[in-house]
Amino acid sequence: MPSVPLPLSPLTYSVTCRTSGGMNRTRLASLAPALLGLAMSVVLFVDYQSATPLACAEGGGCEAAKRSVWASFGGVSTPTLGVLGFALLASLAIADGVLARRLHVVAAAIGAIFGAFFIVAQARIGRVCPYCMTADLASFVALATAWIAMRTPPPRLESGGRWGYGLLTLACGLVPLLALWGRVVVVPEALRAELSRHGPGQVVMIDFADFECPYCRLMHENVLEALKGHEHQVRLVRKHVPLMMHAHAPDAARAAICAEKMGQGDRMANDLFRAKTTDLTPSGTTKMAAAIGLDEGAFVKCLNDPSTEVVPVADRGLYTTIGGEGLPLLWVGYTRLEGLLPVADVRRVLESELSR
Repeated sequence: MPSVPLPLSPLTYSVTCRTSGGMNRTRLASLAPALLGLAMSVVLFVDYQSATPLACAEGGGCEAAKRSVWASFGGVSTPTLGVLGFALLASLAIADGVLARRLHVVAAAIGAIFGAFFIVAQARIGRVCPYCMTADLASFVALATAWIAMRTPPPRLESGGRWGYGLLTLACGLVPLLALWGRVVVVPEALRAELSRHGPGQVVMIDFADFECPYCRLMHENVLEALKGHEHQVRLVRKHVPLMMHAHAPDAARAAICAEKMGQGDRMANDLFRAKTTDLTPSGTTKMAAAIGLDEGAFVKCLNDPSTEVVPVADRGLYTTIGGEGLPLLWVGYTRLEGLLPVADVRRVLESELSR
């Protein structure tokens, strides 16, 4: 997905406030880096809520930071800390008084320490997150301007000026939030329960597929290639969504379900994806079952059991619930992948999830 330009980038804010000293340039200078850092943090905050990248391009430094160990502290996402920190800096920049100026310097110094830490963190992962780096650099500018404001206090604001700066701060947070929030892809609760069922060091991969779908067949081979070397670190869960346009897909789905019940789900799935579509019939799948050592009688009985049909119905319901619009559809951990993707993309996402 291509990087989304920050909605705030073309906007230029100008606030003229009447104070006892005229235009309050010192205050504007101390407020500006806080507003820039706030906007960047809000963009990252929204992106972190989504299962697919929004402002951050797939494979970029922003996504690498999102998947790193520094993406959260104590269960709180790093962008959340950024939003709170820069909002505090903006509030202190607007406030008047000696105490406010001193607290502004202290808060800015703490922010600059965090900024330095995250710059080093980006160096360690070998990738640069442009939004993160902008916020990190803004923290240094915020410290410098806070120090200047303490040494040369700006004129006191009248109430109208304080309201103007307050609304400006609010806009810097709300504009990117509202612009991106409608595009957030949330992990549905039903999938969260499935994704939580994994062992230590494992990632759950949920594959919504149709055995007759040509793109699903190609994606299956790409997934197998991406899994090489990680087979024991992944728990693969198949969800069956036979499309109406594929006449043999329902029979193939039932065959996969029965083979899974009999302990040969993966082998049967491989055979179904690679078989001629004309062989995806009850008789054809029965021959496949016999070829991999399944009891033919038990397999046929399962195929004809009405309860077997319950599984695809439930899987399709889940597919609809999560907003499925086409196949193949794959969840690798908490990342959603749609369409036919190259092996490198699948492997990159898988390794990112494993490194969480």
